[in-house]
Amino acid sequence: MKNSAAVEHVSECFIKPKHDVEESNHPYHLGPWDLLMLSVHYIQKGLLFAKPNPHSEYSIDKFLESLKESLSITLVHFYPLAGRLATRVDEDRHECLVYIDPNEGP
Repeated sequence: MKNSAAVEHVSECFIKPKHDVEESNHPYHLGPWDLLMLSVHYIQKGLLFAKPNPHSEYSIDKFLESLKESLSITLVHFYPLAGRLATRVDEDRHECLVYIDPNEGP
């Protein structure tokens, strides 16, 4: 069996919306369908790009900055996607609240 190359984690970043959206500062509570989907195996997607011509003026750093800028503008319109899942447990009421916290993250 042929050995496959190991994946190397190079970096990570947390993208926030480009402009502050007033409603983006509040938690986004998940509906019943969203909560149901949490128990389903999530869908992972990746992006594949053609390898650039080595003789071109291509820069991976400029390309990544452009992607980050585009995502930050998009998140202004889809602010719930800019947060992280959070939970709050209330032992007295025997409940657990799952929501997206837009203020969570670096």
